[in-house]
Amino acid sequence: MVLSARQIARQIDHTVLKPGTTESAVEQACQEAHEWGFAAVCVPPCYVSLAARLLTGSSTLPITVISFPFGYCLTETKVRETEECVQAGAQEVDLVLSAADLKARKTPKLLGEINAVVKAAQGKTVKVIVETGVLTQDEKEYAAELVRDSNAEFIKTSTGFNGDGAHPDDIILFKRILGATKKIKASGGIRTLADALKLLELGADRLGTSSAVAMLKGHHKEGY
Repeated sequence: MVLSARQIARQIDHTVLKPGTTESAVEQACQEAHEWGFAAVCVPPCYVSLAARLLTGSSTLPITVISFPFGYCLTETKVRETEECVQAGAQEVDLVLSAADLKARKTPKLLGEINAVVKAAQGKTVKVIVETGVLTQDEKEYAAELVRDSNAEFIKTSTGFNGDGAHPDDIILFKRILGATKKIKASGGIRTLADALKLLELGADRLGTSSAVAMLKGHHKEGY
């Protein structure tokens, strides 16, 4: 099936999370979302209220990240950050788990943290970032099983700031373990339309990228 540029956009979280992200960058991203119809605009917590205001009346969701990019905050801090972001207008939150905790297989702590954040999100979608680029194959399998057993809706491959980011093999692995029980967000290093389409074909439900507009402009020029 050939997807149109707008169909692809509906599966993209348009991301502005680089260090030094300014209000004007968030404003531009929200304007691009109005033009293209992205699933969401993902901004730092300090800009959630701005994005929520700018996206009012749009089908695009204002979303944010929790304990970004390393996941080292205390669980209590992650819960409080989630509560404040939801109060500010976040419609989804992407939670970073500590890769150190994943490597140590601290299952009760990790499951408790995920579920506490899900509760704090008050019904908003929670995506769990497991930072595949710094995990071994066995650790990736463990991370997928952990998210499968949690109350979160999504597993997410990467922050985009550590390791290789989204990789096709990881989508295949997650799909095998999660089946239809959870959704998958591929994120990190998605810069070409070919990359995006491959990840969607393999089973990703959502893509996180800061290169969406450039990718889709080229696709749009081809008449799709």
